[in-house]
Amino acid sequence: MPRRLGRRPTAVLAGSLALAVAGLVPAAASADPCPDAKSSQVFAKWGDEDYYSLAPGGDFENALTWTTSGRVKQSDENNPFDLSGPGRSSVYLGAGGSVTSPPICVDTTRPFLRYVTQSAWTRGATSLQVDALFTVGGNQTAVTLGSISSKGYDDWGPSPQVPLATKLPVEAGASLDVNLRFSVGGDSGGFKVDDVFIDPRASR
Repeated sequence: MPRRLGRRPTAVLAGSLALAVAGLVPAAASADPCPDAKSSQVFAKWGDEDYYSLAPGGDFENALTWTTSGRVKQSDENNPFDLSGPGRSSVYLGAGGSVTSPPICVDTTRPFLRYVTQSAWTRGATSLQVDALFTVGGNQTAVTLGSISSKGYDDWGPSPQVPLATKLPVEAGASLDVNLRFSVGGDSGGFKVDDVFIDPRASR
C-alpha cells in the first residue's frame, strides 16, 4: 500500500484500476486557467532560458508531501545545483518504486517540466519515467510524459524538457489538475530525484 513519508473504454478502465490499487484519486479539469506562479530562469546555466516555478513539494525537503509506493526513501544527499535554494535532501527511488505529487495546475501556458537526477544503477539499464494522472469527464487515466535511461546520469544532471501541457487534454483558457508520478523500471539500481520545476510561460 502507498504511504506518506514525514484508449478509451478498455484503456481507461485499466488506468482506473491501476490508480485505485495505488490508492490515488487523480486530479480533475477546471474551466479556469492556472493562477500566476513566481518563476525564474533556474536552468539558464544549461542554455535553457525559459522560466520555471517549483512544483509543490518538488524540493523534497523536510517532510515529504508526495505519495510513495515501493522502494522509496528520503535521501540525505541534495543535488549540487541548489536550484530551489540550499537544501539537504532529495528522494531516492529504487527499482519498482514511485512517488506521486500533490495536484498541480496545468494549462496551455505550462508546456514543460524539468528536474535534476542522478542514477544509482548496479548492472543493466534502469529507466525513470514520468506520468501525468488526471480525471476528465469522470474517467481516470494516466499519460506517459517521458522517460530517461540511467546511462549518462552517473553524476547529478538536469533532465531534458519533458512535455507537459502538449500531451494533456487541456483547452485554451481552461486548466487541468494533474498528479505527476515518477517511477523507476528495471530489476536493480534506482534514481535520486530533486528540484522538480514546471515551466509557466505566462509568468515572469
